Amino acid sequence: MAVLTRRTIALAVLAVCCAAGRPDLPTGEASPSIVARAHWEIATSSPSAQAAFDRGLVMLYAFNAGEARAAFRSAERADARAVLPYVGEALAETIDINRPTTPEGERRAADALARGRPAAAAATPDDRALYAAAAARFDTARSQKQRFTAFFTMLQAFAQAHPSDGTASTLAAYAGYNATGVLTQGSADDLTADAQTIAADLDRALGVDPGDVGAHHLRIHFWEEAHRPERALADANVLAGLQYDPGESHLEHMAGHIYDRLGEYAQMVAVNESACANDAAYFGQGRDDAQDVMRGYHEHNVDFVLYGLTTLGLNAPARAFAAHETLYSREIVALREHDDRGVLALLGDAVTPLRVIAEARAGDLEAARKDLAGLPAHGGGTGESDLAAAAVARAAHDDAAALAAYRKALAAQGAFLGDPKAHWWAPPGEGLGATLLEARNAPEAERTFRVELSRYPNDPRLEFGLAEALAAQGKDDSAARNAYRGEWKGEKPLTLGDLG
Repeated sequence: MAVLTRRTIALAVLAVCCAAGRPDLPTGEASPSIVARAHWEIATSSPSAQAAFDRGLVMLYAFNAGEARAAFRSAERADARAVLPYVGEALAETIDINRPTTPEGERRAADALARGRPAAAAATPDDRALYAAAAARFDTARSQKQRFTAFFTMLQAFAQAHPSDGTASTLAAYAGYNATGVLTQGSADDLTADAQTIAADLDRALGVDPGDVGAHHLRIHFWEEAHRPERALADANVLAGLQYDPGESHLEHMAGHIYDRLGEYAQMVAVNESACANDAAYFGQGRDDAQDVMRGYHEHNVDFVLYGLTTLGLNAPARAFAAHETLYSREIVALREHDDRGVLALLGDAVTPLRVIAEARAGDLEAARKDLAGLPAHGGGTGESDLAAAAVARAAHDDAAALAAYRKALAAQGAFLGDPKAHWWAPPGEGLGATLLEARNAPEAERTFRVELSRYPNDPRLEFGLAEALAAQGKDDSAARNAYRGEWKGEKPLTLGDLG
């Protein structure tokens, strides 16, 4: 029942926020007849081996390594002479760009390839080439860099020799993404040579099969990292418009990355809420293979939902959603809506940056300063301790110290925007802009809010801050004010104290 309620919440949000209409974006409801699928023809006469392999492939693209392994093993049992199931089982340990190598995965992949060696010896030249590429990736005699590079080079050669094989191009692109350190260079963010190769691989794959969910998935990551998220809007719309079997939630979630970058928060909420419902169905099956990984991705989905709802001012739906999730989810929602007493009640005795921020806002500066002194400097490099220091200084009306701390927090983020916005529960950019206004430095506040809006478009909190900065200078604030009013769905208008 909770899942249905939560889905209703997000779709209701979507209906409210899309009342003005953005026809180029999906409504969040997928057609029940279009189900995410993947297919790669393998050398087998067994329909069950082919079906199991195809299930493994879509799970591979969904970064559900455990289910992918299980499916590929089923294919192996159905036809031990087919080579690609062993290759697929090995690829399950490296395709996830968030964790392309783990000690356990390296061992599992080597074992799968060892079991597949007899089949590879009797295989077709093409299957032997793919097996050899996987073997190079997991060759312990080479360094990690050499393995990743060899894998990319060999898969790339195979893909170029088989331009009508879209799956080969997709897998080559993933191999390239993991082997390549950076995608852009120079002030104009020109693509590196390897990045151009990856982009060409993905385009070729989608030219063969426009419904290739693996290519759409990676294309979102690619253009997001290359600072051109608008180029992946079509990919987001494709993934948002499909239905997914339990365990495939990460594919649907990926659409939210682009909606986030383009400031389409209602759409971001809807796809991630649906992904969370998929997770609930999957976890309800009681399967335990790699559930730890998928639970981590689930928390990522939850973060997107809560960020989107609270950005729009929909705090009650955010609280309702968080009530079914972790204690931390409830803590950060309470902090975002400045329910500082609620934050402290949830935290209990735990001393964290969240506690310091809540204590400072609640007016207990003595406790806030004491707890701040016990935090690691700069939050271990994340900037969270700087955010706590900023909250203490701001509550003490020490503008100079607050500004310095907010700037340190922003510097800790660097160019990283966060997935979603880094520290969305107490954003340093918002806090910096608001403190500048409190310090009567409206011109610098205006610049701050404009920079933040270039990073996080359509954010009503930032639009409100910009309007306040313009008004403080006697400038025309109508465009920013109207943008804020159009995006904000909160029960009460924002105030300067709500920012940061």
